[in-house]
Amino acid sequence: QARDGHIGNVKDAFLDDESWIIRYLVVHTGSVLRGKNILLSPIAFTMPNSAPEWETKTIPVFLTKEQIENSPDIDADKPVSRQKEIEMSRYYQWPRYWEDHDFFSVPKTPYTASDIEIEWNQEASHVHSAREVIGYSIHAGDGDIGYVDDFIIDDHTWHLVYIVVDTRKVIRGKKVLISLEWVKSISWMRAQVDIDLSSESVRKSPEYRPDQPVNREVEEVLYDFYGRPKYWMQR
Repeated sequence: QARDGHIGNVKDAFLDDESWIIRYLVVHTGSVLRGKNILLSPIAFTMPNSAPEWETKTIPVFLTKEQIENSPDIDADKPVSRQKEIEMSRYYQWPRYWEDHDFFSVPKTPYTASDIEIEWNQEASHVHSAREVIGYSIHAGDGDIGYVDDFIIDDHTWHLVYIVVDTRKVIRGKKVLISLEWVKSISWMRAQVDIDLSSESVRKSPEYRPDQPVNREVEEVLYDFYGRPKYWMQR
């Protein structure tokens, strides 16, 4: 929802494979704005009075329809290049997270071309489609256990916190949460996520129920089961 009306619907999210932060939402504008795909950084909906409204499934965006209509197009089926990210940051005056990791801050001065920028243009982006990762196999220390089914994010920091795993390889019909802290690696070539857990422990782990919120009580039970340090007590 732009400042002056509806603009479209979320089609995908692009995540950073180094920090596990949602860097962009892919929004399809349908017939509203020429049916284009656009990228929106979380900075556009973490400004004052623009927090996501989960109950109504609405994300107020701190932009106008005209700003969005004139924004650079993207191909939602291809990786996001660093050049495209620079183009987006120029247009919206968004901070460049690869330069300043405090990407929720508002830039003080406009960005200008420089030798450093030319170097960034050639740098590989670490942004991947979250939809692409759905269906990746999950490999425990002693074998496959299932597939990536979904993600749970922190709506304050836009970090991915948990992977929802369909454990059909070890027990049919059960879904569980795996913390990103327990992920050892992701192979984009093999479409596989390696985790630092055994298949037996995952089989016996608490079941994730999509109709229930992932609150601190759920997290307490999960971390106690695995005997892992609780991230919220280490801050």
